[in-house]
Amino acid sequence: MLAAECAWIILRAEHTRIRELLALVDGTLKTGDWTRPGPQAASLVELIERLQAFDETTHRPKGVVLLEIPGPSKPCCKSTAS
Repeated sequence: MLAAECAWIILRAEHTRIRELLALVDGTLKTGDWTRPGPQAASLVELIERLQAFDETTHRPKGVVLLEIPGPSKPCCKSTAS
């Protein structure tokens, strides 16, 4: 039970970080400056890359593991039927 609570605390913190990164992307998009080549466009690309890297290296691996753990509503074995 404690492990599950800890996992959810971590995931909530990661979701907060994802929302922060998305807010930065949203703010950059709303300026309209990203439509022209230059530092603003490069800044938008960098923000998107940071969001992708965070998801791929930090957030998604935990989600994949959690989805593999059998729970009360999930069978303990994967179906082999096609």
